[in-house]
Amino acid sequence: MSISFEEFDALFGLESGKTDLQKKDAFKRYRNKCVEWTGELVYANEGLFGLSVGFKHLPGTFTYDTLVEVPSAARDVVLKMNKGQRYRYKGTLKDYGGVLPISLDWGCQ
Repeated sequence: MSISFEEFDALFGLESGKTDLQKKDAFKRYRNKCVEWTGELVYANEGLFGLSVGFKHLPGTFTYDTLVEVPSAARDVVLKMNKGQRYRYKGTLKDYGGVLPISLDWGCQ
């Protein structure tokens, strides 16, 4: 799907003006679609639920705008990534986030 992070944020971010109900309904069109975005790596960790990375896109974001769940097969790729660097990444949209970060699965099918 060809939608930039900025376009997606305008539709589903905190400043969109849409209600949560409208966002949930509109997101049905985007769920499980592939996006390719560029963001600054600000988080990479492996915990009980697996490996995940967070990318910051908006200057005012305190933590990260997107949280990407990474399969163990891509662990070596993440180990080579450096915090503070910008990366182009592909992901499959899982949830639009709202107050929380946008959630994606690593890569696209």
